[in-house]
Amino acid sequence: MDHFELVEKLRERTNVSYEEAKAALEVNDWDLLDALVYLESRGNAKREGDASYTTKQREPVRHKPLSDKEQAKGYVQRIWMFLKSLIDKGNKTMFQLYYNSKKMVEIPVTALVVLLVVFFPWSVILLIVAMFFGVRYKVYGNADQGKNVNAWMDKAADVVENIKYGNDNSESN
Repeated sequence: MDHFELVEKLRERTNVSYEEAKAALEVNDWDLLDALVYLESRGNAKREGDASYTTKQREPVRHKPLSDKEQAKGYVQRIWMFLKSLIDKGNKTMFQLYYNSKKMVEIPVTALVVLLVVFFPWSVILLIVAMFFGVRYKVYGNADQGKNVNAWMDKAADVVENIKYGNDNSESN
């Protein structure tokens, strides 16, 4: 079941907003039962049959304002959840190095980013120089993003080959 279906199922069972359901699932590593328990423990979940109708006016609910420390904690939690999901995506997306149409190396994109950051100038120079020796790169994992990145990398490799061999597209016509 994909994430959207999980969010919809949790929304149906708890009558919470899409954002609340998604946040609860993310906090609980996309486990539906844990997210349901999490929402119920926080008092966010509304079960069927909990609804009531009345003409009596209620007192407005007054929420205690959050302290600066609580606000900062909330910001840190959101940033941490974003970074965690970004690292998860990076670990599921692979960077491949090909030489003479044979796959030589395959590493997660997260590892590639770490290498690029730690050894910044050397790693970039090495990747570019390797293209002059016939190395090509591919990314796979998320189909939509991979197509765009792979198309861009193929164009870059073609430009390098044109520079290397002095090919000019106008000469071939």
